[in-house]
Amino acid sequence: MRLRSGNRLHVASISGLALVWALMVNTYAGATDAPVVLVEVAASAVLATTAALAPTTRARWIVGLLAGWATLTAAGDSYWLLTAASPAVAYATGQHEPAATVAAMLLRYPLGALLLALALPEAARRRGGSSLGGALGVAQVATSAATLLALLTPLGAFIAHNRPYSVFLAFDVALVAAAAGLLVRQGTTLTSAAPATAALTLAAADALMLLSLLESTAWTGVLSFTLALAGCAFCTVVLLRRGDPVAPLAALPPGAVGTTRATGLLLRVLRRLLLPVSVLVVSTAGLTQRTLTGHQVGLVAVALALALVEALWHVVQAERAEQAAAAVVRDELTGAWNRRGLDRELQARRQRRLRGGEQVWELLVLDLDGFKLVNDTHGHAAGDEVLRVTVRRIAEVVGALGLVARLGGDEFVVVVQDRRPDLVDRLRRAVAEPVVLADGSCSVSTSIGAVTFEPQTDGGVDALLLEADRRMYRHKHAGRHDVAFDRAR
Repeated sequence: MRLRSGNRLHVASISGLALVWALMVNTYAGATDAPVVLVEVAASAVLATTAALAPTTRARWIVGLLAGWATLTAAGDSYWLLTAASPAVAYATGQHEPAATVAAMLLRYPLGALLLALALPEAARRRGGSSLGGALGVAQVATSAATLLALLTPLGAFIAHNRPYSVFLAFDVALVAAAAGLLVRQGTTLTSAAPATAALTLAAADALMLLSLLESTAWTGVLSFTLALAGCAFCTVVLLRRGDPVAPLAALPPGAVGTTRATGLLLRVLRRLLLPVSVLVVSTAGLTQRTLTGHQVGLVAVALALALVEALWHVVQAERAEQAAAAVVRDELTGAWNRRGLDRELQARRQRRLRGGEQVWELLVLDLDGFKLVNDTHGHAAGDEVLRVTVRRIAEVVGALGLVARLGGDEFVVVVQDRRPDLVDRLRRAVAEPVVLADGSCSVSTSIGAVTFEPQTDGGVDALLLEADRRMYRHKHAGRHDVAFDRAR
């Protein structure tokens, strides 16, 4: 890779600063702790150099935030080593981080929050963030995960100590939990998961390092460095290989990329069932044994409350989706089936026709006579009321074994699954009854065309409607009221 002059200057500057920093710490710090800071300084230099050479703006931002985290960590540890005793010795003797180190360490967490913001899929950022449902899902996972970490690991006890490391551990747990919430979010891709994974591993590594100092266990320290380096390496490799994902993701609708259906189902079960149930079981055991602290009880309450709120949200959303689906097949004015609903419902009834039921069904087309006069005399609001009343009366006549659809205007379709010799007369009488209006009353009549058909063998609805409509107009123009139920040709 050929470096431009500006990039060469960045690399030279970063390398020189890292070398000076490493020499200073190695000269003045203890032999045991100097390698720790040297690793942090080297990681800062490598990440800052990678950020300067990254091919896209998003990659530069993300790797730059990783470099900032490593730099603040190295700065805080360096100041501690140069001004006080070794961290391990300090913790063993009851001494803790100086104020400058605490400030440097706390400044890392806004960088972690920015990493999580960049972990949102590009489409969500263009919409101004996740929807309320998505935000509730992330918050619910984050709180449940944080609660389980506080209940099942030594972190909960150390957070309750009210020491500087308690603040670090609390932020680490919150960052780990929030990153986990984003990672299990449906629609997360590899490029959006990379910064969330880095944030999770850095926070987890920091918590493990604190546990190593508090419990004097070397293996947790080794695991801490391994986890942090692995997370940063994964993130940088993904970003440098995949590049900027904006262009391909913008060409696809939401939900067209990301997790498969099976993976999405597994993540939803984990988020909405397993995590809240785990919190409930573990907290119940702790309450029974009276081992929960006030902080832990508060976390449990928030986690379960968020799980309940998210569940209620999804219930409301499901009801809205059901209403929207019904509106697609329902005539908004009258409540009858519309043309799309007629096709769908008739097909469904054909498929679930009871064995041994009627083999011949009837389809009728009704057109109101005198409806235009109602509109002209009483107004369109009165005409709308006539249409609504007419649909209710027709539905009462045909009953559960029939269906009523409005094709548009004052034209309706009736399908019945049982033969009724008096059906036409009953429909005429029902439609002709006076309709009470705000300024009086009115009445209309109806012309009817009818065909019979076999639901399992005859063709589609279009041909049946065409034949019934032709017969209806023939009777209307002839002024006849008799209707013959003939097979559709």
